[in-house]
Amino acid sequence: MFLFLVGLLIGFVDQKYRRVGRSGPWRYNSPIFLMILKSAWRLSRFVIAVSVSCLYFNDAVFGQAQKRTGGPSAGSTTMVFVHVRDMNGRSLAGVRVVLDGPISGEFTTDVEGVIRLRSMRDGTYHLRFDRKGFSSQERELTIRGGQPDVVDITLSVGQPAPPPAFLPPADRPAVVPQRPPDPGGDVAAKPKAPTSVAPAVMSPPAASSAEQATTVSIPDFIDRHYIGRRRGSESVLGCTRSVTTRLLQMRDVVTEHVHTDDDETLYVIAGEGALLIPGRDPVSLTPGLLSILPRRTPHAIERRGKNPLILLSTLTGSPCTAVMTTAK
Repeated sequence: MFLFLVGLLIGFVDQKYRRVGRSGPWRYNSPIFLMILKSAWRLSRFVIAVSVSCLYFNDAVFGQAQKRTGGPSAGSTTMVFVHVRDMNGRSLAGVRVVLDGPISGEFTTDVEGVIRLRSMRDGTYHLRFDRKGFSSQERELTIRGGQPDVVDITLSVGQPAPPPAFLPPADRPAVVPQRPPDPGGDVAAKPKAPTSVAPAVMSPPAASSAEQATTVSIPDFIDRHYIGRRRGSESVLGCTRSVTTRLLQMRDVVTEHVHTDDDETLYVIAGEGALLIPGRDPVSLTPGLLSILPRRTPHAIERRGKNPLILLSTLTGSPCTAVMTTAK
């Protein structure tokens, strides 16, 4: 730009003195003066050409450099298209989408099965997809440099929820009918013939309501009882005389505690965290990890990451006194 302005200035001075030389005194028409004016005009054209070339070269070079280094600058936003289909590839309308991350919101797919997430900044997002008749699905989306800008989701047909488990009524003592009193009270009672008493047969005790066979689909149960933004949840899935099976969902730290009469088995279903045992290095909890804690072992559990930590806990030892959580 500076060279361009210098060239214009030289050209302006050259034209001014050309007009003066043609109309002024004889000294401006000397060959030397005219040669200087011609050289100045040529120099001005050369400077203008060089400045224009520099401007074009600067735009081309820096434009290509911006494309190579990631497109949009830091702090820019992009629009992300999310397309939801079924297993046959048909678009699904009316799917509820919950977005959590640097930008949060709730959306519903249109007739084309699409939602448009505007002004999405770089970062990691959590999306949850729900629609009646289909299994819920969760997805982590990481945006870097405006990519990806198109996300495809496929929902599978959900399994029907199992019927609620009806607990049998508690055993009631048998009611023995009473014989009405003899109206002839003054008449001597007739002697009764001796009767033989059959030996008592001890039948096995009926299983209590806490010992009924239970079958639970863990993914369906989590879909129906997901804690969302709540701090934590404890659901009892199975209960027998000496075993309690629980589903733990947590966002807060479970402080140090001890199971005095129970051995505990922990299985990580989803999320990330750490198992803290005094005197030992922290144990990283990741999906698929199994940990067995003998009774009287002090321990604490903490969540790591953005998603809740989901554990299957089995306590073995003391009788189960909890109430099972049934499907709703």
